Amino acid sequence: MVHLIYDCFQWFNYYLTKGIMDRGYDVIGIDPLSTPLSEHLYMYVARNSSFQHFYNQEDMDRHTQSPNIKCTCWMQDQTIYFQSNEEDCQTLQKIALPPLYGEWMPLPSQEYTSLKDALHQLVTSDGSFYVEDFVDQLLANIDKKDFSSPVESTVEQSENEKEMVAKLIDHYHNYSWLLEEHQQNKA
Repeated sequence: MVHLIYDCFQWFNYYLTKGIMDRGYDVIGIDPLSTPLSEHLYMYVARNSSFQHFYNQEDMDRHTQSPNIKCTCWMQDQTIYFQSNEEDCQTLQKIALPPLYGEWMPLPSQEYTSLKDALHQLVTSDGSFYVEDFVDQLLANIDKKDFSSPVESTVEQSENEKEMVAKLIDHYHNYSWLLEEHQQNKA
């Protein structure tokens, strides 16, 4: 079975793509690779034999022979849509994303005194979740076809807040070009 994910290198969709492949499914990702970050994230999954990338829908249509697509995913306005294409269950699920944080996330546009303050604010805000924890629970619910309760009500955080802030600071220091790109976009 194949999952089709649009804009697969946008921040949340990248984690969704990885999570689906980690579960042993194949993914067709459509993304124009229009930013340095999307090009960078592409390098993490491009060599995986479970992944095929296309720049747009027309590109995919020209190069594939109607794959057996189990689920189509796309995101719009902080809402993720899942269109199930299984014979026994053709449904559209719409899930509003709670505040999420993690590596590669877009940094907030507000002014903060330091990167540590900005990350601390994101990690400690009410109802926020680490993106990988949220994706793991979301995919578990989808596997069980359980949409009876909000995903965030069953997410278990994997690390404490202090450790997570330190982990994110290390990440952004290791990839300082992300901070530079963020500063250029703000100007």
